[in-house]
Amino acid sequence: MAAGSSWSSLQLPPGESLFVAQFDIRYFCSLPLPLELQPYFCLRAILDRLLAERGVSPQHGSDFDDEGMVHPMFVVMPMGWSWAMYWAQRIHSYQALVGAGLGPNREVAEGVACPSLETGEPVVIAYADNLNIAGICRQRVQQAKDDAVAHLRHIGFVHEELDAASSANSLGFHIDVAVGKVTPIPSKVGKVIAMLRCLASGPRVSGKMVEKLIGHCVHFMMLRCEMLSMFRRMYQFVQDCYQSRRRLWPPARSEAKWAADLLAVSFADLRRPWDSTVYASDASLSGIGVCKSEFSTQRVNHIGRRKESWRYKCKAPVAPRKATVSHHDPCVGLDPFIDIVTVKPCEVQHEDPYEINDAFPEISVEGMSPQKWIFVFAARMKFPEPITVLDRAILAPL
Repeated sequence: MAAGSSWSSLQLPPGESLFVAQFDIRYFCSLPLPLELQPYFCLRAILDRLLAERGVSPQHGSDFDDEGMVHPMFVVMPMGWSWAMYWAQRIHSYQALVGAGLGPNREVAEGVACPSLETGEPVVIAYADNLNIAGICRQRVQQAKDDAVAHLRHIGFVHEELDAASSANSLGFHIDVAVGKVTPIPSKVGKVIAMLRCLASGPRVSGKMVEKLIGHCVHFMMLRCEMLSMFRRMYQFVQDCYQSRRRLWPPARSEAKWAADLLAVSFADLRRPWDSTVYASDASLSGIGVCKSEFSTQRVNHIGRRKESWRYKCKAPVAPRKATVSHHDPCVGLDPFIDIVTVKPCEVQHEDPYEINDAFPEISVEGMSPQKWIFVFAARMKFPEPITVLDRAILAPL
């Protein structure tokens, strides 16, 4: 699913403006549970006469016993169910795309490249109960929003709507297309900055308190992911002093001050062009090296819109225990609703939980040809440093 930081992945074509239409929906109490799942979401038994006194006439079925006790049963998706958010998000984004008349390739989501805005066709950013439709053509954005609202209203989802406009607030961020920038909402990020400046003064705090603040920082720093690299001592403080209150260490105070200063000026420029010069760097414990090449801006755009982390994906989960099992299975004869042994995995998996994503587009062999790359810089290392520090090689010639 997308997040607030997904706004930074949009790229405005030169000379174009962005328009955003929004609406909120209510779906948790609007989504019916399948009949076969409803018996698993029952409340504790209550006397049916107590319900009758309050004008409720229970439907006596399999959950009614001779003592007049009934189990109230959910017929809609309960918000506390661990799968509720998954299904609500999937249904929300699918129905919005159907209503707007857009294909699945027009949804902004994590793990896939952001759709291009150059054609004028709108894109959809769905997150929980919030839906945004954005594009460079105001009429098409408005029409897509109206069609989506009509469809979602027909199935009982729409709660509140806003017409296409040149600015909007979404998921903690402000989108101002007059200047083509996405920034954290000042009233929200201002509280985080104030707490970071307080930490920089060295108060006595617990790691648990710092952990919560870092969580808020991560949300806003996803707008500029490079900012996430500044935290090191604060993470260490969280681990070492999670429950006890102690004065924040001087290096951790410095990180808090840096974070406060950078969050105050953090933004994403949707009109920023791609550079045709591409750098590649690597480092080892003995030395560093940098080279460069020239690609077309279209090719750089195609490659740069994808994250390297998308190269990997979680492996498919282990298949559930089959109904027909071997007589050697220790769970044979046990009640799956009482004995926890029946839901434990058959064996502990020690292997890597990730695998290569075959759908990830690789750089062409032609683009990796040694003849296309030019040597820029290389040096031996004079002082021993961690490899994570040595990987700053790309900054050396700059």
